Amino acid sequence: NLDSLVPEDHFLKRLDSLVSFNFVRDITKSYYSHTGKPSIDPVVLVKMLLVGYLFDIRSERKLIEEITLNLAYRWYIGYDLDEEIPNHSIFSKARTRFGKKLFLDIFEKILIKCIELGLVSKEGMLIDSTIVKADASDNSMVEIGLSPEQYWKRLDQKEKPKKKLSGARYTGEVDKNKMGKRRRDINRLSLRKKSTTDPDATITHKPGAGSHLSYKAHIATDTNGIITAVSASPSVSHDIGAVPILVESHERILGTPS
Repeated sequence: NLDSLVPEDHFLKRLDSLVSFNFVRDITKSYYSHTGKPSIDPVVLVKMLLVGYLFDIRSERKLIEEITLNLAYRWYIGYDLDEEIPNHSIFSKARTRFGKKLFLDIFEKILIKCIELGLVSKEGMLIDSTIVKADASDNSMVEIGLSPEQYWKRLDQKEKPKKKLSGARYTGEVDKNKMGKRRRDINRLSLRKKSTTDPDATITHKPGAGSHLSYKAHIATDTNGIITAVSASPSVSHDIGAVPILVESHERILGTPS
């Protein structure tokens, strides 16, 4: 009995007792046909991806291998010892089918559950960002056809706020003449090259860590540290561009912070 082989205090068993992902079937049913060969249960797909994130298994091939061998992972996704784990290709197919909307919907469902449990404070909102390394090789970099001015203009367009905020005025335009050396150096590698495998990633340089392709993850939290909104952008973009997106997402669910 697989259930008896996984300790009751294992993290995944405790997680399963608190969070049900059955709602995923409802929000994905429009993507499936009622005829033809049965598809992989979308709940299984989401749980497999969650295992990868929780246990830092970045390779999807490696994730399938680990789920095949690990009893706790098998138990969590609902596959017994004699059942074959799905092929790694289901992940790329799912991203093509669902896009990012499914994952944003899941995020909001979990946030709402946190609110229902009284874990979320409405007294304030904190915003920060961090650099996240992209899963792309530096060898995939090629020269881009845009001039530096065109490239920055494209980034500026992405950073335009969707609504006005209180406080200091922000017009949505980034003045590159006021951004110091980083803006003036038009020969910077991040302006001249892009990755063929992950064109949205940009080169970031950190002293002591070298240069690598990366993104910038923007996160809003309440005063208890519960994440209430997320966004992502090229690593060379400015934090201010994500603020309107985070504020709008936070307020849509929680209202204006008191």
